[in-house]
Amino acid sequence: MTRSGTRYSQIADYYSRLIDGKILKDGAKMPTESQVCELFQVSRITVRQAMSELAQAGYIERVQGKGSFVKVQKTNMQLNHLQGFSEEMKAKGKSPSTQPISLEVTPCDRDVATRLELEEDARVTSICRLRLADGEPVAVEHVFIPFYLCPQLAQWDGRGSLYHQLAEYGLKVCRATQDISAGFTPRGVCDLLNIPPRTPTLQIERVTYLENNTPLEFVRSVYRSDRYTFHVEMSR
Repeated sequence: MTRSGTRYSQIADYYSRLIDGKILKDGAKMPTESQVCELFQVSRITVRQAMSELAQAGYIERVQGKGSFVKVQKTNMQLNHLQGFSEEMKAKGKSPSTQPISLEVTPCDRDVATRLELEEDARVTSICRLRLADGEPVAVEHVFIPFYLCPQLAQWDGRGSLYHQLAEYGLKVCRATQDISAGFTPRGVCDLLNIPPRTPTLQIERVTYLENNTPLEFVRSVYRSDRYTFHVEMSR
């Protein structure tokens, strides 16, 4: 924010630095007017002017009857190029991490078989993971990969970048098709994402292909709609 000599701008600058420095995290509750008045020895009018300046600059948002909160900055996911979650988060200056939920070799159902161009009940490596950005849950990802393409993947620990791991096995992702919809998710997934039941989510289904057009991966992902937005550039 632009620094100036007014008292309310000095207060706004103080809190903007805390927010920029991640000392006040996304979604954190701001101090009350009384607390700010006491800290800076100023009037409520001055505090309200400072909060208005922060709100106008996009640092905070006010919730009627609850107070002011640090505004959650959504992460843009690019739709015009193919990146894995880890690559996307690093490009946005965030620290990606993963909590494996399950990794097993199992027969696939009809839908997965169709997407991967396999016979029904063919074996796939099924990987379910919770994806986090800066330690905050943002997505639950369920991946299916034909077992015959990469049997050694069944021994992977499920952490880190899957695309990097596949590249280690000589499997290079070339292109993908992706469908995005909005909907509600089961309570168990909501619990993993730390959101209330019946919260709308972004639901993604993607098939990625090798250079020879062999389907490599079918993914079902659920993203928090309050943390993600999708961005695409178009030309005519």
